[in-house]
Amino acid sequence: MQQRVWVLDASVVIDFKIRINVQFQWAFLRCLELMVNAGLAYITEDVVREVGDGVYPDAPGAWVYGVRNGVQVGFRTSAEVLEFVLSRAADVVDPDDSEDDADPSVIAQAIELIRDGKHPVVVTKDRRDRQDHISMRTACDRFDIPTCSLDEFVAEIDCDAGELKPEA
Repeated sequence: MQQRVWVLDASVVIDFKIRINVQFQWAFLRCLELMVNAGLAYITEDVVREVGDGVYPDAPGAWVYGVRNGVQVGFRTSAEVLEFVLSRAADVVDPDDSEDDADPSVIAQAIELIRDGKHPVVVTKDRRDRQDHISMRTACDRFDIPTCSLDEFVAEIDCDAGELKPEA
């Protein structure tokens, strides 16, 4: 069986600060950094921008800027694959946040990893369709890309996040 690789959506990276107790956050983020450097976890440039932009970034925001240079492949998704994603799942873009929405690039990253022979799983909090746009889970389903929650991700990897706080 192929080893899974993880593509982190902005929603789950933002959720680190809410769901992971403070005393475990830096150790958890350091472990994820090692995974990024080893090519086991991926973030896109758009996720870095969505999570890390701001005058005073929080721990996850600072982390994504720190690891962006360690991403092994596909930090910037190709325009061709991004156009393919938008041709089949443009409705994943939140119309209230269309300029900063990283979702299409996360899906494009997963597609590029599949083309490279890897088995990506998109880690996302976005699992519920709304009236004005579909969830990441629905969009990923259109491309046969598996998704998981933060809880499932933490249970699968070897990074201690302590006991996760319940989802809000």
